[in-house]
Amino acid sequence: MSCTITGPRPGRLVNYTFEDGTPGGNNSTVAVAKDTSGKGNHGALKDFALQGGLSNWSTSKGLGVGGTCGP
Repeated sequence: MSCTITGPRPGRLVNYTFEDGTPGGNNSTVAVAKDTSGKGNHGALKDFALQGGLSNWSTSKGLGVGGTCGP
């Protein structure tokens, strides 16, 4: 299965999709992983360069691609 979990669901405390920033680009201003659970538990990225091909946002490697997961 390949899908992205979105929106609030009972019992979920946090949901990070890590689909922010531009893969391999200059993301020095995108230092927060957004919580999509609806609870606002965003995560601050620490000690990431957020530029270039290492220590940065990247493209998905399977999960999180195509479709939305069922309930």
